[in-house]
Amino acid sequence: MYKIESLTTSDIPQCRVTLVQLFDATVIPVFVMNWLVPVALGVVNKVRDEFAKDEEVDGATFLELRAEIDKEDHSYTAKEAALLDDTHQYFGKLDHLR
Repeated sequence: MYKIESLTTSDIPQCRVTLVQLFDATVIPVFVMNWLVPVALGVVNKVRDEFAKDEEVDGATFLELRAEIDKEDHSYTAKEAALLDDTHQYFGKLDHLR
């Protein structure tokens, strides 16, 4: 049995899927159960992959955070500005590792 719940809190629809299975352990051998459970979970995994919206959700969150940051005053002391410049230079040297 699958239970599907809506988790939509933004413009991007989301849901939670729960798989519930009941077995009579006195009738079904353990080796059969060890085979059946991963097969059943594989279906859930395929559905999750098919409907994955990670990039959209993360992108929307990023844009919200960026808008909040852009509202802030960005005046830095000389020491802070130097530290930011050093950090940009350091991470700029690491760009080739992407």
